[in-house]
Amino acid sequence: MEARITMRNRVRISGLGEQLRYLFVLSRPRFWLYLAGPVVVGVTYAAGSVAELFSVPALLLFGYFVFPANVLLYGVNDVFDADIDISNPKKGGREARWRGNRAALWSVIGSAAVGLVTVAVTPPVAWPYLAGFFLLAVGYSAPPLRFKTSPGLDSLSNGLYILPGAAAYAAIAGSHPPLAALAGAWLWTMGMHTFSAIPDIEPDRTAGIQTTATVLGKRLTYVYCFIIWTLAAVGFAALDPRMGLLIGVYPVFVAVVVGRSVSVDRAYWWFPAVNTGIGTVLTMAALWMIVPPSALLPSVMIPVAEQITGTLTTSTLSVGHTIVTGLQAGMEHLTATVATAGILGRWQTPGKTQSKTSATRSGPTADPRVSFAIGSRQTGRNWKQHSTG
Repeated sequence: MEARITMRNRVRISGLGEQLRYLFVLSRPRFWLYLAGPVVVGVTYAAGSVAELFSVPALLLFGYFVFPANVLLYGVNDVFDADIDISNPKKGGREARWRGNRAALWSVIGSAAVGLVTVAVTPPVAWPYLAGFFLLAVGYSAPPLRFKTSPGLDSLSNGLYILPGAAAYAAIAGSHPPLAALAGAWLWTMGMHTFSAIPDIEPDRTAGIQTTATVLGKRLTYVYCFIIWTLAAVGFAALDPRMGLLIGVYPVFVAVVVGRSVSVDRAYWWFPAVNTGIGTVLTMAALWMIVPPSALLPSVMIPVAEQITGTLTTSTLSVGHTIVTGLQAGMEHLTATVATAGILGRWQTPGKTQSKTSATRSGPTADPRVSFAIGSRQTGRNWKQHSTG
């Protein structure tokens, strides 16, 4: 699909205010933290002081990835999916339909140009992550790469969502994040993307679009997500067992969705809240070590804070046991489901339709990615000596 074709569907936008409102909706504000959140987590685990939390690179990276980067990412997607999105019911509601006017097109191009500022304010160690983000943000939707229509690559390329966090960590720490953190986070985003593609299996097949989900079919895609998220949890557990337990929520989530027959269309919209919650826990854990309670609370309150910390530790162990048990039960249930359906070794029959028709996927998944989850603060302190560079 060529960008020039989308210009046929131009809609006149009058006034600066209307143009800004259009760009606001186009940028998917519901998913802003999927790019900006990893920056926050990356900075907090790299920083050694409050001053570093509010350094120029940290603030500018957050500012870029909270809005301009989203205009770039989803704008490129909307340009090259304009003809498909004409019949997409999601467009015109929570998401904007591409209007094809020159101001919008130049805004997308300008968002890419503004991204050069992030290169100017960061050290060379962060540049590979920034370059990777820009390459994948454009290549996911734009030809000739157009990863979104290549099974396997569509899932793999969504690692782009953790690259802002990796760049932020490298900019503040002056070294690369650990490979285990990068691998775990990348696997996590792959699972988020593929899970979000499940509602689009039938619409994508109808439109002739091949994705990882359309090749595997619904049941095997659930198994794929369960395995990928379990591997992500293992990767983070290598850094800190508590991190592994936290990410273990996701494969348990898959098992619950399958076991209780929860509509995937409904579950998809739970992820912004789930990811934001987990990202908040990770960030607060890091901030707790930078600014300990003893520095903020009156001396009389310190024993209370210590008691609360002990209670939380006990609760974490209890939750951890529940997650491990859930993982075992979930794997047994998914295996039984797949075996019963008789689909091991072959694909799901393409002709079947879902009970609920959903819209064709409109861009890089907006799932992965609030939390560039990278261990406890203590683990973060040791990253430099275990880093890849």
